[in-house]
Amino acid sequence: FGEELCGDHVDIVEESENSSVIVLADGLGSGVKASILSTLTSKIISTMMAEGLPIEECVETIAATLPVCSLRGVAYSTFTIIHLRNNETAEIIQYDNPHVILIRDYANYDYPKTEMNIGGKKIFRSTIKLQEDDIFVAMSDGCPHAGIGMLYNFGWKREDIISFMETLAQIWKDNLPDWRFGQLMYNFIADFGDPFYLEEDEFIEKFSEYVTKVK
Repeated sequence: FGEELCGDHVDIVEESENSSVIVLADGLGSGVKASILSTLTSKIISTMMAEGLPIEECVETIAATLPVCSLRGVAYSTFTIIHLRNNETAEIIQYDNPHVILIRDYANYDYPKTEMNIGGKKIFRSTIKLQEDDIFVAMSDGCPHAGIGMLYNFGWKREDIISFMETLAQIWKDNLPDWRFGQLMYNFIADFGDPFYLEEDEFIEKFSEYVTKVK
């Protein structure tokens, strides 16, 4: 009672020591319905992909499984899949979420995408050879829509998110290049508490202060 449910859900399945499937899903609407749709989508896709089943079968299973919204008459959830194979390649499959951002060599990297049509859904697929220190940023539309009507007139645009991530990556590179970026962010959040209500400039300032403190 009184608990706020999130319409986004992330599921991770470890295939082996060096391979895993990560799925971010965003369910239609809000509250309980969105939470159920995104949870089912992420768990079904991550489990099926980890078992080696093709994306076509995953999409067909999702369409047949998700409960149909009584108001809109559709069963809908976006998804982003990052399939890491043997720590050598990343297969990225994206449906209706903002495209994954890849920060490589501390700057945005525009990776190739192939458009597919599966069951009437436009899906983008990419296969990327991994490099050391690659950063993948997956998001639902909650990121580019952040602050609309309040802090920002047009939301947090993709180019602004990229610039923000490039700045964090540069701070990491200049100060703690021997750390993993994920490790650094985890430690920063644990130390700070909850930095996600900060504005971009405030976040970068606090992040820089933390990095200076621990290096």
